[in-house]
Amino acid sequence: MGKKRYHWEQTGDNSSLFCYEETLIDYFLKNEETYRDLFQNDRTVVLLIDQSTCKIIDANHTASEFYGWSLEELKKMDISDIDAVIMESRKGKENSSIECKNAGDKNYFFSKHMLSSGEVRDVKIYRSDPLKKEKDVNYVVVRDVTEQKRTEKDLHLAFFALENAFDPVVWVKSNGQMFYVNKAACNLLGYTEEELLSMSVSDVNPNFTSSMWDEHWINVRSNKTYFNESSVRTKSGNILPVEITVNYLNYKGEEYHCTFFRNITKRKNAEEELKKASHSLENSKDAVAWLEKNGNVFYVNKAACDLTGYSKDEMLSMSVFSFDPELTQESWKEHWEKLCNEKTSLAEVDVRTNSGEMCPVEIISNYMNYEGKEYDCTFIRDLTERKKTEKGLNLACFSLENFSDAVFWTRKTGEFFFANKSACDLLGYSKEELLTMSVPDIDPVFTEDMWNEHWKLVTEKKSFTFHSMHLTKEKRLLPVEISVNHMIYGEEEYNCAIIKDISERLKSENALSEEVHWRRLLMEQSRDGMVILEMDGSVFETNPAFAEMLGYTVSEIQNMYVWDWDANFDRDHLLNMIQSSDFQGILFETKQKCKDGTILNVEINSNLMAYSGKKLVFCVCRDITERKKYSDELLKAKITAEEASLAKNEFLATMSHELRTPLNSIIGFSEIIKGGDFGEINEAQTEYIDYISKSGKHLLNVINDILDLSKIEAGRVELNYEKFNLSDSINEIKMSVTPMAMKKGVDLELKYNSLPEMIFADRTKFKEIIYNLASNAIKFTPENGKVTIEAGTVDSSVYLNIQDTGIGISLNDMDKLFQPFRQIKPCLNHDFKGSGLGLAIAKKFIEMHGGSISVQSNPGEGSSFVFRIPKEPEYDNINIEQTD
Repeated sequence: MGKKRYHWEQTGDNSSLFCYEETLIDYFLKNEETYRDLFQNDRTVVLLIDQSTCKIIDANHTASEFYGWSLEELKKMDISDIDAVIMESRKGKENSSIECKNAGDKNYFFSKHMLSSGEVRDVKIYRSDPLKKEKDVNYVVVRDVTEQKRTEKDLHLAFFALENAFDPVVWVKSNGQMFYVNKAACNLLGYTEEELLSMSVSDVNPNFTSSMWDEHWINVRSNKTYFNESSVRTKSGNILPVEITVNYLNYKGEEYHCTFFRNITKRKNAEEELKKASHSLENSKDAVAWLEKNGNVFYVNKAACDLTGYSKDEMLSMSVFSFDPELTQESWKEHWEKLCNEKTSLAEVDVRTNSGEMCPVEIISNYMNYEGKEYDCTFIRDLTERKKTEKGLNLACFSLENFSDAVFWTRKTGEFFFANKSACDLLGYSKEELLTMSVPDIDPVFTEDMWNEHWKLVTEKKSFTFHSMHLTKEKRLLPVEISVNHMIYGEEEYNCAIIKDISERLKSENALSEEVHWRRLLMEQSRDGMVILEMDGSVFETNPAFAEMLGYTVSEIQNMYVWDWDANFDRDHLLNMIQSSDFQGILFETKQKCKDGTILNVEINSNLMAYSGKKLVFCVCRDITERKKYSDELLKAKITAEEASLAKNEFLATMSHELRTPLNSIIGFSEIIKGGDFGEINEAQTEYIDYISKSGKHLLNVINDILDLSKIEAGRVELNYEKFNLSDSINEIKMSVTPMAMKKGVDLELKYNSLPEMIFADRTKFKEIIYNLASNAIKFTPENGKVTIEAGTVDSSVYLNIQDTGIGISLNDMDKLFQPFRQIKPCLNHDFKGSGLGLAIAKKFIEMHGGSISVQSNPGEGSSFVFRIPKEPEYDNINIEQTD
């Protein structure tokens, strides 16, 4: 059931008061289907009211009989046409006294309604919650209580209503001094009653000076009533916009102003939104169409186009008959005549969309005369979803009976008036049996005297919750939680009790208590420091490990703030970190100062937690001083190693340059001598000079490879991208290694597999990659062997597969591949000459392109080297210089 809420609200005419009370019956009052049933009831007066305009949208036949007007006449009226109180207010006459009665199980207010005969009847008006689809539309149920009003003489209820009214009420003397204020006035202005009664109007209304007050007093005394919008200043200094209704009163010879306030802050905000809404017709979610008298479409908004699937131009060339296949010329003519008479109509039809599907819609037609021409302004709402949910709404009528919790309605005597199915299931009785029983039959605690005290308490408090034990039919006691509400239904008073079996909850609470005990034990025994902080930085709780880590006792820590030991952040920064904490948590490092002044490096894992309705920050703190020291040493060692590696590369690059100069001289002079430019040489000299030339060239190649690798590792080699023909470049490499293959008798084959014509890469380095892999394959392939170069594409990459039938590579030697200066079979150096740098350089060039290389090989069966590079560079991932 929940707690009851009272809400008093002054109506638009400032002369009637609403009284709301949230109860179980409100569940039915909020049900649109229930009000539709009432609408058809020939004994109940029901009106459908647009609260924003006070217009009567619809009424039932009982309303027509009661007021004496036809339904068509009622639909052309608004509330002020039948409400005598509003009429008197508008004529400047003194308002009638207003009575607000404790609604109990209804939302209602009293007023006076005028019949067509001129007779004025006292009425009791019930108002539903706004309809789901129309937030400003309510059902209103009207009851004739003229005779009842004549018999009500007790004025004490009026004073109670005044004191507990939702709107502030102030009585003011002729000098502006406050004479009486209600609770709502105190709540609105933030003052106590004593403070307000010592103040004057000018103290709370900044618009009133002394001279203005005198003029205002004369105006109210003359007109008897006064309505205006103004503003008031609260105790905190805030200025609130208010709506004020002032009534002149002469009470026991003294003159007063009785002033009703209403805080209209929300309304002012709503008025601003309303201004914006006036420009939103085109973007309205509801479709809007203006139809001419002949049925042609004159105007449509975007929602109408979206609903039908036609463009605006298409719709403006169509008529209403294009969308409603059931509509004929005759029926349209009847509709138009009715619309001209009644000015508005409501209907539900199916419209045909551009796709040919039929869409259920609600159509509200309004007669309009714009610039002398008549139109049907139609608002169209898609009912597809509502139709789907109507079946679900039908089930709402049975929700109370099938409510999961037990529900009892109890009379003042303690006898049961109603019990639902869950109540029967809970206690094991049939419904007939329960309705012959009373509360003491199922709750042994309640004696007759205790029940009377309980009834009195519920009547005073209106709603509360307590625990008890209920006896089932099998004589088993069940622990239950009971939420009881006092209700008035018709002329009878009841207690509505919602009862829950809390057997499982009690078990869970006991288990939770045990879990809390174990968690507390875990915190106490944890080796990690744990501290829980309040949002202001103070310590909520800590464990011994944290206190021991900082050298304090637990009691000392609990009297400290986080900035008392954190040596890394200042107070404002720490408060900001605490207040911005969330439940996902954060891991960070800081420095904490021990009691003896020692600074510790600490890793903190913190996250927000909720406990007993407050927010706390839970921190797990771990001393990482030693780990930090070890990490620093590792970092220093890494930097030293990198510096040594860089020095090595610089040394190799420098030495390679120094060695190439004498080698070029040796090779050059040996070639000159061999050519006989300085005289004839014999056969032995020719052979020796040839050895010198070949050895020099071999050594120069080795030095060039060392120089290239050193540049790569030193980061001084860049890729010069260009677009070139891929097959031409591969053919060039094949031609350059063909002599080497022919000399060894190796069959060299080239295969293409969906090869792209062009590629964007460093052409020189790309050819060097293929050359190194192909020449390496030929070198390690014996006579009559075979080397195959296969090229193709995979996804967005180009791949080349260089296969040979050579000596192969064992699994143990795989880790030596691509390492500089490492040869797999050093014992065969005399047979397979080389520096061991070709594969290392090729791998570096491939990786610089953003590619990769892999090897498959078996000893004696040959090897397969496959590398891939992108067709175009990944500019975000590599550093390149692009060339045209």
